[in-house]
Amino acid sequence: MLNTLSRKVTIITNIPSPYRVLQFDKLASIIDGKLSVIYYQKTESNRSWSIPTLSHNHFFLKQGYFSKYNFHPDIFNRLSKEKPTIIIAAGFTLTIIFTFIYARFKRVKFVVFTDSWLHSANKLKLYHRVIRRILIPKADALICVGEKGKDYLVEYGAKQNSIFISPLAINNSYYQKFYQSFKDREYDIIFSGQFTSRKMPFFVIDILKELKKRNINLSLLLIGSGPLEKKIINELEEYKISYSYPGFIQQEDLPRYYANAKLLLFPTEDDPWGLVANESCAVGTPVITCNNSGVAGDLIIHDYNGFVLPLTVDIWVEHVLRLLADSKLYETFSKNSIKHVQKYSIENAAGGIKNAINYLCEYEKNRK
Repeated sequence: MLNTLSRKVTIITNIPSPYRVLQFDKLASIIDGKLSVIYYQKTESNRSWSIPTLSHNHFFLKQGYFSKYNFHPDIFNRLSKEKPTIIIAAGFTLTIIFTFIYARFKRVKFVVFTDSWLHSANKLKLYHRVIRRILIPKADALICVGEKGKDYLVEYGAKQNSIFISPLAINNSYYQKFYQSFKDREYDIIFSGQFTSRKMPFFVIDILKELKKRNINLSLLLIGSGPLEKKIINELEEYKISYSYPGFIQQEDLPRYYANAKLLLFPTEDDPWGLVANESCAVGTPVITCNNSGVAGDLIIHDYNGFVLPLTVDIWVEHVLRLLADSKLYETFSKNSIKHVQKYSIENAAGGIKNAINYLCEYEKNRK
């Protein structure tokens, strides 16, 4: 394999999200300080994450009038200073479009980095889909987070051999320290995510309401925040559903919450991946999800470490009851969850990016 030390790599992305920071820190150690990461900004209005310590070389773009349109003119100044030979660009914003033009003008390799897949991409407006149809086939290499991402990139014009997987990942070993046995878990169900209609929190409540009609009272651990918070709490109170709501939980404290619940319910209208599934699997908490999530069929395999079900309340109710009533099946799913999530590691996430870099190095070598 070619040594990547001869390359200067710059990644452009939105914010320093906790899981990406771990990945970039690891990548920086692999390519020996030749990595720089340019962030649009420190936080986003819909995220409550604390800004983690950044061990990799990084910069934040200046905020100005055009920032609200996802265009940061400061990108040209920063790229001129960094002088990368490879640019890895996350997203398809105006900043990225102009970065692509810059890359072509400077004869710099341009890599598309996306966590999307067909279900998500095909719901975009025509303009956004056209931009992807233009940029994806012209990229020198592409990075996605899973098998569904590969299918999406091929559909949009990428060549199969230029696509590399860098899975979304958490610190699995840290999470595993909080593992608890089934009998020690206080709550039956956990819902974790933004309180928006896309995350379908009321679908979970409908499941608990249906169980209550059957005189089965399950407890809910509710984690997250968002605009629907008051409405969610009111409905739980109205139907006298047993719940605990500690609010938004920072990343370092999440494992003990996931480990204190027996099942994660993860319905969604559309999720490019669903990192909550990683967090749940890492502590041995089986996941029930649907085909609208990127993890379905990839991290969450039906009847192996969870269930992938149609969005029908009665079907979810039956599978919740099946798993909670069958201790042997639950233990199997729990062990399989911990085992299967290991391949979604920080090392493999950084390794996927390194593979894309090496591919470009090899391509250049062969051309010469």
